Amino acid sequence: LKDTPDTQNEKDVPPLGERPARLGVGIAETTDDIRKAYEMPKELKGVVVTSVQPDSVAARLGMKPGDLIQKIGDKEVTSIAELTGEIQSLKPGAQKRVKFSRFGKGQTTTIELDAKF
Repeated sequence: LKDTPDTQNEKDVPPLGERPARLGVGIAETTDDIRKAYEMPKELKGVVVTSVQPDSVAARLGMKPGDLIQKIGDKEVTSIAELTGEIQSLKPGAQKRVKFSRFGKGQTTTIELDAKF
């Protein structure tokens, strides 16, 4: 089997401790259309979850499309760049508090990030 740019050799996969941490969600900027679709109050800021990967940290937390991620640790997140930057700065196994809301009702929980590909 010939390698192509779309395939990854086992030797190309970094060891578990060197892989970036992952939450396991698809995300989008919070626009007026998204706020309307998910019935989000305008005053809430954050990044909206658009999908949740099965068996991910987010799935174990019960996150669902339409949830709004507002904070990772002490850092408020208002853009995709802020959220991904904060997650990618962490090692797998790191524990952080995450604040997210559903239909305007917030909850905060501690998560342990994983590194599954």
